[in-house]
Amino acid sequence: MFEGRRTDRRILLPGSIIAGPKSSCYYLDTVCQECCMGIRFKPGGALPFLGPLVGELKDIDLPLEEGLGRHSRVNELRERLQETSGAEQRFNGSSSTCCAA
Repeated sequence: MFEGRRTDRRILLPGSIIAGPKSSCYYLDTVCQECCMGIRFKPGGALPFLGPLVGELKDIDLPLEEGLGRHSRVNELRERLQETSGAEQRFNGSSSTCCAA
């Protein structure tokens, strides 16, 4: 990931991440990834998944386990999506999980 339009400031993050709301633009380079998926929540929509961490994420990206630990609903969703093949199945899986929260 690159901050804003500065391609000299590259940020590498491992595996699954939590990306907080941004106050500036960024560029996500996915050329080396086999698959990339993101879930964007409406304001307040991430609260059931992220709990009190929600208020601390502005302009922050961090590894999933660092933010939530290894035992979370988000981690379970990630594992299920990794086992699924096909974009439509991944979308349906993430959508049904988010709607059930």
